[in-house]
Amino acid sequence: MATGDEMRATRITIFNTLLDEDGVRSEEIKRLRRSVSAFKGHLTRAYKEIRFLCSNSGSLDEIVSRKSALDDLFARYAAAVQSLLQNVADMEEQETITRCRRREAEEKALFDEEFTKWFNSARQFVSAELMRFHPRCNFARVSMRGST
Repeated sequence: MATGDEMRATRITIFNTLLDEDGVRSEEIKRLRRSVSAFKGHLTRAYKEIRFLCSNSGSLDEIVSRKSALDDLFARYAAAVQSLLQNVADMEEQETITRCRRREAEEKALFDEEFTKWFNSARQFVSAELMRFHPRCNFARVSMRGST
């Protein structure tokens, strides 16, 4: 064809979607990394939300409920990290993952300490306020569900 309209044969390319054993392991490790990363994001958001509620006179029951949910979330994060560690063969990468897990555990411990101080202070305040409005009642034994 002299007009420049060349016709080329078109061939449909089909990608191999089957993975060998290494490919399956690699995909599993990628999935676990994404899961760990997502848990870390959820933890960060939960810390911020609980701190915000604590500093802005949020409902004590709601704050305690969110703290309980945070504890569950952290347990799921730790399980995901453990699964990742079991699947990663490279020692250097295992050490990196372990350091990250340790940092996250330290952050959680600091948050728990901060939360406990806040909770005890809030509980004393609530008890004092109740005594002010109901002086004949004994609210010294006020306890909150799910407290740490």
